[in-house]
Amino acid sequence: MRITVENPGRSRKDKNLIYCLTQKVCDFEDDLQKTEAELANARAKLAKNVEGQTSFVRQLKEKYDKGMTSIKQNVNAFENEMAKQARDFKEERAHYYALIAQLEKDLQQLQEQNHTTEQIMDDLFRLQEDMAQRPAARPTGAAVEALMYS
Repeated sequence: MRITVENPGRSRKDKNLIYCLTQKVCDFEDDLQKTEAELANARAKLAKNVEGQTSFVRQLKEKYDKGMTSIKQNVNAFENEMAKQARDFKEERAHYYALIAQLEKDLQQLQEQNHTTEQIMDDLFRLQEDMAQRPAARPTGAAVEALMYS
């Protein structure tokens, strides 16, 4: 068996409440549509900003890469110049050391010649003193010259 529910007629207060709730639902639907539209706009702006930022980042990376390439080229050029200067310095140093060694050798030779010359001069002075003490036995000029140049 069925029991029938009796629906009493709606009161004016209920109708008013239903009307207010219906209005609120309509307002909420309007707000929801506006919010969804704003969300779509925000997403579009965000996508546009991301594209712009991506482009900006790409440009910065290109500038960075160009700058780094230039810096690397400069560093390589400076390193090559530095290596060349180091080689040149080593060559010059070797040349100067060779010159110093030659000068030392020449100096040693001059010192030996000077020592020999001093010995010869000492011998000549002794001979002159001896000749001065013995005037009668003087050697001829040719003998003195032979002693001087021997």
